[in-house]
Amino acid sequence: MIAFAGPLVNIFSSIFVVCFWWLFPTLYAFTYHFVVESMVLALVNLLPAYPLDGGRIVLGIINDKIDRKKSLKVLKISNYIFSGIFIISFVISCFTNYNPTLVLMAVFLLSGLLGIKKESKYEVVGLIKKSTK
Repeated sequence: MIAFAGPLVNIFSSIFVVCFWWLFPTLYAFTYHFVVESMVLALVNLLPAYPLDGGRIVLGIINDKIDRKKSLKVLKISNYIFSGIFIISFVISCFTNYNPTLVLMAVFLLSGLLGIKKESKYEVVGLIKKSTK
């Protein structure tokens, strides 16, 4: 459920801004790029690759149906597929409209494979020390 929060915030903020376009049409020129980028961010974040929220959602769903080891294997395969798609898109973009973000996304997804066994759990950092008095 927590993994849905990020993409939902992007989607709802885009819808909220679009609603203001009907009330104040002049805002369109200033907020169009925000709406488009927020929706693209939500869609990319919903990709079923592990470090992204979509990967965590898929992991939660398929964990109920198959065992943990197989579900992690499915996510690894998904990461390889999407990394390949981003690398191929980057190579194509080198000849048309150069976009280095595509290769950075592929590297990000491949680096997500390194931490897939640990699942990057949140931990408390020892910044706040308890008083011993």
